[in-house]
Amino acid sequence: MQAKVSLVLRLVFVIMVATVLSSCATTIKSQKKSAKVAQLQLELGVAYMEQGYMDMALVNLEKAQSIKPDDPEIQYALALLYLKKGSEERAEQHFMRAMREDKPYPEAQNGYGVLLCRQGRHREAAIYFGMAINNPDYKTPDVATRNSEICGDEMK
Repeated sequence: MQAKVSLVLRLVFVIMVATVLSSCATTIKSQKKSAKVAQLQLELGVAYMEQGYMDMALVNLEKAQSIKPDDPEIQYALALLYLKKGSEERAEQHFMRAMREDKPYPEAQNGYGVLLCRQGRHREAAIYFGMAINNPDYKTPDVATRNSEICGDEMK
């Protein structure tokens, strides 16, 4: 009798472990699929923005953001979109979200520097340009260097 109970308990345990592992695999697959969808929405939004279709760009970028709200690349794309639409306040909000303290996004640092320069906040802009230039993850520091030079010229 005790052997049957022990066998039943082992079977129940095996079934529980299998269920937990199965749900973990499903969650991982779902997360990977969501990440792919967010990336596609981001790429589509950026493509629409580059073609001048700002409303379609916004729809796609907001969908990407709903999937991955803390993704700095998505936040940066939204910042650029709002900057192009003339909504500097909204652009600033998204630049700030893209420049999280735990891993600053250098493209956003440069972009935010451009926004600050446009607003006549040249000294603040220089700080953000410098942060981008000195960020080892930034692949095009020459862009921030040039923006910093242009902004400095505007100050004179």
